[in-house]
Amino acid sequence: MNKLLLLLIITTFRIYSQEFNIPEIKFQSKNDTLNYVKLLDLKDSNALIIKAGYTNYWYGGTNSDFLIYNNDGSIEKYKAFFSFKGERKIKKIKVPKRKYKHYWKFIKDYAIDSLVAIDTRKLNIQKWTDEKGVIQTRSIDDGTNIKFEILRDNNYSKFESYSAEYFIAEKVPGFEERKKFVLLVNKFEEIFDK
Repeated sequence: MNKLLLLLIITTFRIYSQEFNIPEIKFQSKNDTLNYVKLLDLKDSNALIIKAGYTNYWYGGTNSDFLIYNNDGSIEKYKAFFSFKGERKIKKIKVPKRKYKHYWKFIKDYAIDSLVAIDTRKLNIQKWTDEKGVIQTRSIDDGTNIKFEILRDNNYSKFESYSAEYFIAEKVPGFEERKKFVLLVNKFEEIFDK
């Protein structure tokens, strides 16, 4: 019985003391104006912040999900709403330690490689010249703009696409990049909701 208890304690210790390190990320740019650390009142000013935001006229603003990777290995989650009128509501969601590994797996095994593979220049093509030289356009009103951001310190990468599903269905040039983007955002939401 004592050996079983000791084994359980050792196993539990290993799971919770597993070293989680933020992976090396090649950011697109520097940003001195965006400060989610201050907005969310984070204790770790060098945390990795991933945000998915959905903006639509009918929402009256932007719904955002934040996933925070702290340098001590802990994970924080926030749901936020930013209205077009300047109002904001932010709610912190508790993350049990036993679930940390799922979030770290997402960032290490999926997110970083997926971000590198997306060509941001092709996420919002609405006008192009077809093979016959004819200018084609597609547009949609009242769609949803999806923004996926990843930040650390003042390093920043942003991926954004308007009504991606519509342009994928229409096979507008760049639809392959939009598919990758939507897959990444869906994967993020799946892990966020765990």
